[in-house]
Amino acid sequence: RLRQLLCAAALCAPVLARAQSAAATPFREQRFLSAGVPITYVDTGTGPVVVLLHGNGSNLRRWQENGVMQALASNHRVIAYDARGHGLSGKPHDPTAYGREYALDVVRLLDHLRIPRAHLVGYSMGAMTTVEVLTLHPERVITAVLGGAAGRISPSAALDAQYEKEAAERDRDCISRSQVNRLNPAGTPPMTDSAFRAQRAACLANPFMDGKALAASSRSNIGRAITQAQVAAIRVPLLGVVGTRDPYLDDFRKFAQWNPSLVLVTVQVGTHYTVMYDGAPMSAAIRTWLGMHRDDR
Repeated sequence: RLRQLLCAAALCAPVLARAQSAAATPFREQRFLSAGVPITYVDTGTGPVVVLLHGNGSNLRRWQENGVMQALASNHRVIAYDARGHGLSGKPHDPTAYGREYALDVVRLLDHLRIPRAHLVGYSMGAMTTVEVLTLHPERVITAVLGGAAGRISPSAALDAQYEKEAAERDRDCISRSQVNRLNPAGTPPMTDSAFRAQRAACLANPFMDGKALAASSRSNIGRAITQAQVAAIRVPLLGVVGTRDPYLDDFRKFAQWNPSLVLVTVQVGTHYTVMYDGAPMSAAIRTWLGMHRDDR
């Protein structure tokens, strides 16, 4: 029944990658120190609190560009922030400054704003952070939406080697061609040289991007994974949103086996990138989900 309602919110319709025309509201950016690292955030709207966590190499403005922040702010207090190493937040180059610090930043932000509990909505890296918050401080989470990733639940030496390869590419080129290819749908041709050169130039010219910080973030993933027991112990209401062409779909299926309370909704033909870039179905799904939990405190 729950999945049917979410599908009725248009989430299960095919998704097409498209530019969003919604104008980005000039939300006022604020800062606080999280264990010595400056974190930039915006705080808008009134109502139940929702915290938005963006993906790797992105920033809080993605939630504005795809219209999700504006849609939620109509009846929620919405907080979005630049994860450390991203956007206008501090960018340490030491891998030990990342890892579980991502999850602790969420708790510190809630403490800074004197918010006891909140709904968390994470995408990709943000979803992985959300899962870790659920294992470390579940008492701070009302419900959680995992978009595009279900946490680091498939550890392997090969994956650790992949993280190191991607980190080395970030160190050198600011972007990681290997990461782009890994997250593309199966059967997609590898990134072309011309596309790589264009994205590399754009990354190097982008003041929000710091290849050394992104490399440190990638290295912090090595040797870190969420166990089956930790996933099974989660009692917070969970929604998973993933495209049918996203390589992380298998992780969501494994997560659902470990914790059957996960409500898993797939976006037909959606990829790891289009599900986030196309904000309309994301907004509809999140708003429907939050509406189902409006009385949760």
